[in-house]
Amino acid sequence: MQQTFTRTVTMLGGLLVALGMTGRAQAPAGHTHTSPHGGEIVEVANHHVEFKADSTGSIAVWLLDAREKTVAPPTGASVTLIPTTGDQVTLPLEVDPAAQRLVARFDPRTLTAFQAVVSLAVGGTRRNLRFRYPHD
Repeated sequence: MQQTFTRTVTMLGGLLVALGMTGRAQAPAGHTHTSPHGGEIVEVANHHVEFKADSTGSIAVWLLDAREKTVAPPTGASVTLIPTTGDQVTLPLEVDPAAQRLVARFDPRTLTAFQAVVSLAVGGTRRNLRFRYPHD
């Protein structure tokens, strides 16, 4: 009985792995998501967007290509910070051409946890991407 149960569980586990149903996100073969700058990454169109905020009040956003290499950031982007308590605030994201990123600052004394909605154009289409601070 125990041997039959063990064999069944092993076969079921193998089937789930083969079907990609292990509970983990499955990237296409040869495609992994890394964070070149230590932030949170979202895939959009043929690009990736990386968001990083820190306890000094600095926000940085990078546009990455399909290989996750930094590319020139778009202009006209903004970030809306939605705190767990209090009013939301929208900040313009300024282009930092030397570092090929978008930057903004927030007051870390009053905003300690928030959801950030980054609004920018990727591939000619305006996108709203959600991130969290602090990132889990």
